[in-house]
Amino acid sequence: MGLEKDEALKMEAEESEKAKIATLTAREREVLELVCEGMKPRQIGDRLFISDITIRHHLSSIYRKLDVSDRLELIIYAYRHGLAKPRNKQT
Repeated sequence: MGLEKDEALKMEAEESEKAKIATLTAREREVLELVCEGMKPRQIGDRLFISDITIRHHLSSIYRKLDVSDRLELIIYAYRHGLAKPRNKQT
């Protein structure tokens, strides 16, 4: 009985995270991917042709929606939930 309850709680938590992720806009996902590639806000702005202020607004919105507090936590969250993938090393 306890194992079933644990599985049910795990599934509920996964669904909750999927719901959070679903609230991200396409632009927020783009910003998130570029953050995970190691880009700074100015680099992201240059790539997406938007201002640093707009990037900061997108990041604040992403942090709020995913309930994370900073870039490091965001990157960890993104990798854990399949929003970012490790880059292949080029030789």
